[in-house]
Amino acid sequence: MGDVINDVLVQAPWPLALGDDNPAVIRSRPGGSAANQAAWLAELGMDVVFAGRAGARDAEFHRRELARFGVEPRLAADESAPTGTIVVLVGPDGERTMITDRGANLRLGPADVPAALLDDAALLHLTGYSFFEPGPRAVARGLLAEAARRGVPVTVDPGSAAFLAAPSIGPAAFLGWTRGAAVCFPNVDEAAVLTGANPPPAADPAAMAAVLTGYYGAVVVKLGADGAV
Repeated sequence: MGDVINDVLVQAPWPLALGDDNPAVIRSRPGGSAANQAAWLAELGMDVVFAGRAGARDAEFHRRELARFGVEPRLAADESAPTGTIVVLVGPDGERTMITDRGANLRLGPADVPAALLDDAALLHLTGYSFFEPGPRAVARGLLAEAARRGVPVTVDPGSAAFLAAPSIGPAAFLGWTRGAAVCFPNVDEAAVLTGANPPPAADPAAMAAVLTGYYGAVVVKLGADGAV
C-alpha cells in the first residue's frame, strides 16, 4: 500500500545554473515509492496486490502499467485531486533531487484499502510516505493493526530522510508507529536520522543497523552503489 506517482524525470548533463537556462533530457514515467516496489516484486515473480489512490484522469493508465508488470492493481480514482507528481532532477553524478506534490495520495482513505486485502497476504509492505501526513497515516496504522491481528508480517522502507527529520514527524514518532516490523530498509541518511547518528559519511552503517534492531526484526541499511549492510 502507498504512493502512486507521475514522475517527471529531468536529466541534466552538468550542474544546474540557477536562474538561467539549462539543457536537459525530460521524460515522463509512472512511479511512486510503493508502486515501484510492487512492480519490482511482481517482475521477480511474486504475487503482488497494490492498493493506492490516483486522480480519475489517469487512474486507468496506472492500473494498466501496474498490470503490465504483473501487479494486481486496486487503485481508487479520485474525482477531486490529480495523481501525485514528482519532478526528479537527476544530476550528472546520478544523484536525485525530488520536488514533490503527492496529490490524490494524500486523500487515501480506509475504504480504499479494505482489511479483506490481507485475507491471503503473506506480507504487507509499507513505505514511509504513508506515515508523513495524517490521512494516509491513519490508513497505514489501521492496516498495521489488522496485520498484527492476523499474524501477517510487515516490512517498511522509511523513504525520506528529509520527511523523517521534519518537526511534524520526527524519528521517535516514526519508530513508534512502525516498531515490530519484520524488516526495515533505510538508506544511510534515513538510518542516521532514525538513530541520531553523525550524518554520513561519518555514520557507521553496521552500528546504525544494530541500534535499529531494537525496533525491528532485521535491518537492511542501503548503501547505494556499495550494496547494503
